[in-house]
Amino acid sequence: MPQSLTLFCRQATIDVFREVVTESLAPFGDLEWTESPEGWPIAIATSSTSQMTLNPLIFCEPGDKLSVMSLGAAAFARKIETDHPAGRELAVDYSLNMQMAVGVVADPEIDAQAGHEDCLFSLASALDGVVFTGSGFLDQHGALIIDFEGKSEFET
Repeated sequence: MPQSLTLFCRQATIDVFREVVTESLAPFGDLEWTESPEGWPIAIATSSTSQMTLNPLIFCEPGDKLSVMSLGAAAFARKIETDHPAGRELAVDYSLNMQMAVGVVADPEIDAQAGHEDCLFSLASALDGVVFTGSGFLDQHGALIIDFEGKSEFET
């Protein structure tokens, strides 16, 4: 079953997106670029063991798809009961201030040997982002900011 996650980025720089993805994934196999209907680049990286697709969504105007995603993620984060309020507030902040989300689907899963992890965390770092796994938020190095159970590795 494919694994999916989303990068929440405070910067929406397509040139940086292309550069980081190319540097991180091209050495491991085939890297194909295509375009979304909106004209944004979609990267499809295929290695001998896996495939990863990265599809950005960029803020265009209030009420657009990214705005709806942003509000939903912030509501999710705000409801987390935790002894780590700084981690929760950081997740809310990234959710509300994202300028670009990058949807990631890896099949069969995120493959460190195919450069997937390096690519994700390099993108998060270059675009001032975090990784939303569906059950929590990871920082630019893979440390747990907060998960739905309130656990956190975040240090203030």
